[in-house]
Amino acid sequence: MATIDQKIAQLYAALSEMHITDELASIEPVTRQVGERYVSTFDLNAAADQATSANRVTVLLNNIACLKDYLKVWCKRDGKTFTGDTLINGNKDVAIIHDLWNTDKHAEVSGSRSGLFPQLREAAAPSLTLRGGGGLPDAMATIQMVRNPVRIGGFGPAMIYANVRVKSDPKAPPILLPMHPGGYIQTRGDVGLRISAMVVDKDGNPLGDLEAICLRAVAAWEAEFMKAGLKLLR
Repeated sequence: MATIDQKIAQLYAALSEMHITDELASIEPVTRQVGERYVSTFDLNAAADQATSANRVTVLLNNIACLKDYLKVWCKRDGKTFTGDTLINGNKDVAIIHDLWNTDKHAEVSGSRSGLFPQLREAAAPSLTLRGGGGLPDAMATIQMVRNPVRIGGFGPAMIYANVRVKSDPKAPPILLPMHPGGYIQTRGDVGLRISAMVVDKDGNPLGDLEAICLRAVAAWEAEFMKAGLKLLR
């Protein structure tokens, strides 16, 4: 059986696989004619299709949720009191991840450890993330779209450039820009492409970004391991 350190290494590997910025350079624009106009679109799903995105979310949820059983085995072997269920019942983020994992595993559940019956509002998909602050230059993504692939009036191909900026405000949260089918994208500053999803409760009220919830849940489990006397190598 894998050790807790190995399992934690696996979950951080799963977290890193949610970040796919390196794939930006491989995304090419798709241009089609609509009436008398040419429209170029940029499909970020070319970096990770729906099945790939969903599978990475499943792996991440599994790696976090199963920490409960690894902690239980450790406590039993070391004669410690197992507090995993107490953590799930008392920590909202940990409970949400456990609920999402149960739903993903069983398709339908009758109970919810968080009491929120969380779910993903939409299927996980690549999103462009821009973050300012921390002494970094303003984050900027430049999207280049070919409007017309032929010469116009003796001039070169007409181009459209769309810039998205985030001012360097340390208190400003990251901005997620879901992209629709389509590019040639250049970035500057703290800009990344990642697989993202919004978590909502049973009534559709937002609970937060999946990755942010995962990171807080992992931190809570690591703190619980240390309380049990386990020294983590990471």
